[in-house]
Amino acid sequence: MYAPQVGRPESEKEAFWGMLGVITMAKSKVLPVSSNLNGHIGENRKGFEEVMGAQGFGVRNQEGERILELCQNEELRMINIYV
Repeated sequence: MYAPQVGRPESEKEAFWGMLGVITMAKSKVLPVSSNLNGHIGENRKGFEEVMGAQGFGVRNQEGERILELCQNEELRMINIYV
């Protein structure tokens, strides 16, 4: 599963995030999401301390913000950078 890349129409992005939201609502105790979500979450943890660790890098983009908001709303964690 690939998220629409930067520059794709907002309608494609909304459809993808809506579909992913439906999937995460039906999650069990563990829901691994193994996907390229095409976003940069960056290193700034402010407001997202509960969903990401201190190992991020770079600058967050709009798609990264969406990823973190999904994690926050669905009580998910970014395990590849969560320490």
